[in-house]
Amino acid sequence: MPTENTTPPSAGNALRIVASIVGSLLVAVALTIIWVARLSIDRVLYVSGLGADGEPTAGWFELALLLLVTGGFAVAWASRGLRSTVPWLSIWSPSFSVAMASSLFLVASQVTCTTGCPLPVGPAFTWQDLVHTTVAVLAFALAAFAMLQVSFVEGRRTLRVLSLGAGISTAVIAAAGGILSLLQFRTDIGSIFELVATTIGMGWLAILGMDTAVAQRRRRVRRETWKPAAPTLDPHQSTARRTATGALVAVSR
Repeated sequence: MPTENTTPPSAGNALRIVASIVGSLLVAVALTIIWVARLSIDRVLYVSGLGADGEPTAGWFELALLLLVTGGFAVAWASRGLRSTVPWLSIWSPSFSVAMASSLFLVASQVTCTTGCPLPVGPAFTWQDLVHTTVAVLAFALAAFAMLQVSFVEGRRTLRVLSLGAGISTAVIAAAGGILSLLQFRTDIGSIFELVATTIGMGWLAILGMDTAVAQRRRRVRRETWKPAAPTLDPHQSTARRTATGALVAVSR
């Protein structure tokens, strides 16, 4: 007889839902802190400059990056299993890209640039600045790569469309801001570009977390409501079985 599946929902599934939501909220808080800190400064300043030695926003910048790192790791763990269908994008999973970017942001939070965040074109540039700039650029690149990877996963159409737009815009806007900084031309616009790219990237990560929570919730509901199909009997086979049973009863009499 058909029976309803009474298997309890996976504890891992529930943990992934919680991790996704908590991770998204932490990233949203981190982005809010960065915006508040940036608006508190009335001069041209790139995002990394918020954490430079001697800046009043340095402590808030470190806190924001640590929240971003924690949220990034949580979302990466919860979204594992996603895989791009494009060969050159499936070299590793999107969750690995997010985890690696989060690791680099962790380094950037502890190795900030020196006073004024000097460019790598003058005597004021130090090894500390080189480390911070390098890991920050690599982290942005990995984040953009993760967005492109998610753009080509199976299903989750809305997430794929948002990821493609976010990946392209983040790469282009961040690159434009970096070039303006290196050229020392319209750095006021370049700093805005970097803030916009940061906002898009962090916003995408928060969306990935919430979308993952929704997807895991749907999977959990399907598991709880699943019922096996009732067996289908062949009418000819059933008739033959009844005939054979009647014959056996007649013989026994």
